[in-house]
Amino acid sequence: ATLSAAAAALSYAATEQLELARLSRQWVAAVTLQARLALARATAASFRATLELTEQRYRLGSQGVSASDVLIARQNLESARVDIPDLEGQLRNQLLLIDEQLARLPGTTAREFTGIAGTPTATMAVGYPAALMAQRPDVAAAALRYRAALEDIGAARANLYPALSLTGALTFQGERPGDFTWDNYLSSLTQSITGPLFQGGRLRAQVRLERAEAEELAAHFARATLAALTDVEIALTERDARLTQQTLAQAAVQTATQSNRVVSTRYRQGLSSLLAVLETQRSLNSAQLNL
Repeated sequence: ATLSAAAAALSYAATEQLELARLSRQWVAAVTLQARLALARATAASFRATLELTEQRYRLGSQGVSASDVLIARQNLESARVDIPDLEGQLRNQLLLIDEQLARLPGTTAREFTGIAGTPTATMAVGYPAALMAQRPDVAAAALRYRAALEDIGAARANLYPALSLTGALTFQGERPGDFTWDNYLSSLTQSITGPLFQGGRLRAQVRLERAEAEELAAHFARATLAALTDVEIALTERDARLTQQTLAQAAVQTATQSNRVVSTRYRQGLSSLLAVLETQRSLNSAQLNL
């Protein structure tokens, strides 16, 4: 019973962890949407600055700037602004899902949401997969259920042997002292000795049933262990891939930012074309999206 109670407590903890994992995924999705929205707004602002510069150069009669350049710059700005309302709607919906899971009134999370600034960051030491697996309550609960089943087998096997208990009292009641006889006393004492009758078939069937349940729980424990190992291996692989991708993306953003800065400066000086500026802006936007 103690092991079963501990297993139930661990199962409850596993359910809590699943809910926390779901909430974490929703929070990360909201943070990602907020970052994409901020990037879309920054991209639109960049295209707006390019349009203003192009219009200014066109009004001043700069060589190499035509009315078509102004139209191209305006078209890029309008294209960049198209995604902003959709991202705003997705972010609102994601925050409402968080409200639902936290049993809040709609709009509560949106008023408190701070995005990336409110997301705690920590460096977690990653050990061997088996060490991480031991922290999973579902695996520990499966192990405890199996141990409890083994104890039930022992209890069922113990029931195969009769247990006798002496509950008679060394007293005899009668109307007269002469009523006492050894036959009457032994008869009373025999009626006071109780013990289970041998029910070999039923008890052996109970042992087989307990063994079958233990085998089922052992298989469940094995499946839970293998699933936990697989989850940990996948998580570690994804973590390594994300770190590598982040390093490459940061290098790409740095290069694209420098290229856009150089080309934009040359465009203000009349040494570069509008198409080159727009191309570097699109490259920078693509690199930032991958970050």
